[in-house]
Parts: sequence; structure tokens; C-alpha cells
Amino acid sequence: MRYILAGLLFLLVTAPVAAQTAVALNQGSQDLTFVNLATMNQAGTLKLGMVPSGSAVAVNGRSLYVSSQAGRMVGVVDAAKRQLIRRIPIDGTPLGVAADPNSTRIYVTDIENNLLLEINPRNSGVLRVLKTGAYPAGVAVTPDGSKILVANRDDNNVSLIDAADFRQVARIKVRAAPTSIAISADGRRAYVVNSMAQNLSIIDIPSEQVVGGVELGKAPYAVALGTTRAYVSESGDNAISVIDLVKQRVSSTIKACQQPSGLAVDAQQHRLVGFCAGDNLLATFNLTTLKLDAQIAVGQRPMSLGTFIVN
Repeated sequence: MRYILAGLLFLLVTAPVAAQTAVALNQGSQDLTFVNLATMNQAGTLKLGMVPSGSAVAVNGRSLYVSSQAGRMVGVVDAAKRQLIRRIPIDGTPLGVAADPNSTRIYVTDIENNLLLEINPRNSGVLRVLKTGAYPAGVAVTPDGSKILVANRDDNNVSLIDAADFRQVARIKVRAAPTSIAISADGRRAYVVNSMAQNLSIIDIPSEQVVGGVELGKAPYAVALGTTRAYVSESGDNAISVIDLVKQRVSSTIKACQQPSGLAVDAQQHRLVGFCAGDNLLATFNLTTLKLDAQIAVGQRPMSLGTFIVN
């Protein structure tokens, strides 16, 4: 019995971790490119026939939700099969997408009607609808699923929404044109990119207050969070700002590529993953050295407002 248990322990310790996959939302070629992050090889392409806009990954990593403003729909993609398995029609213009921690709900912003939609992605049913501010762009959910935050770009504020009864509990004033949002792992802080103000607002969610800010470069687009740092793509400067979250300041700058857009932290490979819209590339950067690790060609004009790394 001792040898059997030892053998089982050895298998548990040495079993390889499944490689994660980054999905590039290619607006120019109207398709998705799947890239294996362990090998940095393409792992497939999915033709959409419409321009993708925003994305969100189910917490289990098995589904990718992709919005299309022009297509007026949200697509449900099976990450393993690389297949579009469902189209959810939207009576409006969808942009931001976020998934709840139970993978039973998605939240979609409608910039045409200034709404947040709660949708069951399994049957395409719209469950609840909430009025937001003007031009709701990015949306994010706290890890426990209790709060939803929406960046109202044209009102320069963020809606804080109680997920249980689907009502707005606060409007938090930020700087000009908030677009994308990332929430810390403990659910206490939200980091909001203000694209016109070239600034990152830091919100304390329990107190519903802005508690800090960081000045950024030109045309900031997306924010991704590490443990002690945040990363913001700046398409106008062809750079990524690295932000010390404790000191609330830019600690260094990565000269990345042409028009960096969507960003994500790949904790498994200890890398920052980013799309280069101007170069049609996916690039990865070592989180310790902040140097370029690798890059690979994807489709035309890869962008992503939201999460994009699947299992």
C-alpha cells in the first residue's frame, strides 16, 4: 500500500498542467486566432463573418463569450473545440462582456441603448435589464459575484451594481472617458482606464470611492492585473505602462509593438500577453525582466476589450 500511495503522489506532483490558450479577436479579418501559450504556436482559427468587439472567459475556462457590435450579437465559443456553438441576438449594440463566477450568467453592455443585460448563455435568455450611464463600455464582476462595475464612457463615471437584486447602488465619478475595468483578486479594488484623460482611476469598492490615480501615456486602452503591478496598453505611445500598485505610480515602460491593445497576465507561464493591433501580432513579455519573450502572427488588427485566455 505504501508503494501504491507513493506512486499516486508522484503522479499528482508531476502531472503536466494543461496549456492555456490566448484567443485573438481579429477585427480586420473578422475571425479568432487561438495561440497555445506554452508552445507559442497557432492552435486554430475560427471564422466569425463579423467584427468581434469585446470578450469574456467563463471562470472554468471552457467558454469564450465574444460580442460583435456590427453583428448585434454575442457568440458563445467552445474553447476546446474552437467552435461557435451559439449566437445570442442583442436588440442593440453590445460591447463589454463579463462572466459571473458560477459560469451561469454573462453581463453585456449595450452602448446604443445605455443598458446592462444579464443573460443566461446556455439558452440565450435575457434575464434582467438595467439602465446605466451613457455609452457603457467595459464591465467587470467581483470574484465573489456580488458586485458588477460598468464604465460609462460618456458620463465619466462608473456604475456600481448589486448583482443579487440587479440595481445600481452608486455612481462613482472618475476621469474622462472610462473604458476598461479590472478588479483585484480580493474584490476590493477596481482599476479603471480613462482613455481621454490618460489616467488610471483606483476605486475602493467597499467605500465606493476613488482612492488614487496614475497618469498614463497616449490613448490608454486595456488594463491587466498581476499581484503587485498593473499593466496598461497605450496605443498612442506604442507602449505598455507597468504600474506599482503600492506606490501608485508608473515604475517602468515596455516599448512593446505597434498599437498594443488587449492585455492579460498568464500566471501559468509568468508572462504578460498582449495584442499588437498595428503589427497583427500576439506578444508575450517576461513578468520579471519585462523583456519580450516571443511573438506570433495572428489575424488582422487583433483587439480585445475583456479577458481572452482560455483553458
